[in-house]
Amino acid sequence: MELARDALGRLGEWELDAGRFAKAEQAFRSALEGSGGTAIASRPVFGLCMSLRRQGRLHEAIGVLERHLNGPGVFPGMEEALYTLGYLHLELGERDTALRHLRSLVERFPSGLYGQRAMRHAEEVAESPQSLTPILSAKESARESGSGLNLPSGHALTTSSLTGSNLRVDELR
Repeated sequence: MELARDALGRLGEWELDAGRFAKAEQAFRSALEGSGGTAIASRPVFGLCMSLRRQGRLHEAIGVLERHLNGPGVFPGMEEALYTLGYLHLELGERDTALRHLRSLVERFPSGLYGQRAMRHAEEVAESPQSLTPILSAKESARESGSGLNLPSGHALTTSSLTGSNLRVDELR
């Protein structure tokens, strides 16, 4: 059974890479069916979250992560899940909720990779007079339509993909 779940997860990743987000969602949901262990489920959970995000279904992606995080104890990928949750709320323009999740991550995992990133990101968000959501939305629209991103003169963006489910966009000053 574990082998079948792993194969479905890999199929979902392949579909996600190919841009077939609905098919990826189906494969990840199938991989999650009957998976009892949180550690086993982490990979398809992140894949499902990403496929939902790429379909513009951010609230559903948040729900998937929240259900996963409400499980017992600490599990592999918990830092990434908390970071992704904060990021998705930021992408929705929910700064306060995003900051709460990022700061919670810093408190729980201060020396971890995502804890360090969350610390820097939370500081940037707290100092920013406005949400990054308009920039993120414009970036997503430009990427999906294949067109360029029109920014005010003197502005530039840099992106780095932290994981398949996290796209970070920073304004260069």
